[in-house]
Amino acid sequence: MKNGKFIVFDGLDGSGKGSQMHRLAKYLFRSSKNNHLFLTREPYTSIHTEKIRQLLKDNVDPKAYAQEFTDLFVADRIEHAVVMEKILAEGVHVLCDRYKYSTLAYQATQGMAVEKLIKLHVNLPVPDLAIFLDVPGEVAAQRISSDGERPHKEVFEQVDFLRELRNNYLRLPMLLPEEHIVVIDATKPIEDVFEQVKREVEAVLTA
Repeated sequence: MKNGKFIVFDGLDGSGKGSQMHRLAKYLFRSSKNNHLFLTREPYTSIHTEKIRQLLKDNVDPKAYAQEFTDLFVADRIEHAVVMEKILAEGVHVLCDRYKYSTLAYQATQGMAVEKLIKLHVNLPVPDLAIFLDVPGEVAAQRISSDGERPHKEVFEQVDFLRELRNNYLRLPMLLPEEHIVVIDATKPIEDVFEQVKREVEAVLTA
C-alpha cells in the first residue's frame, strides 16, 4: 500500500493555519473518494500537553523556560509521530496544524540554539510538504487581539516576540534545504491564500 502524504501548516498564531487546513480538508474530501484524511494538531494529547498549557497560562518568562518548553514539546511530538506514522502507512493523508517547525522557530526565539533543536528531530518523520503561512508580527498581533475566543494574551503573542519569531520561521527553508517548505503570503485575501495552498498540495499529491 502506498503511504499517505504528510502535510503540515505552520506559522504565527493569527496566520490562519487552522482555517486553511480545514478548507483544504474539505476540498480534498470532496475532490476524490480516494482521499482519506486524518486531521491533527500540536501539541498532541499526551502526558506532556497539560504541562505545556499550564506554562503558557502562567505567562512564564520565555527565556528562563526555554529548555523546559523544548523538552516538553519534543517529548510530546515523539508520541505524536508514532500515531501519525501508523496512519500514513495505511495510505491516509495526514494534515497537521504545527509540527517541528514551531519548536525550531519558537524555542530559537526563546534563546535555544537552532542547530541543537534541529538535531532533536532527526529521527522524526519529514513532511512531504510544510506550508508556512507568513504574516508580519504586527498583523498577527492585531488578529490575535480581535479573536474573541482568546481569554488573555500569552507572552508568546506580544508583538516584539512575534517579530523575532517570524524572522526565525523565514530562516527555516535555508536551514533545512532538503525539506519541502513553502512560504505563502497570508496577508492576502483568504481565497487567494487557499488557491496557492491548493496548487502546492496538488503538486505533492500528483508527484
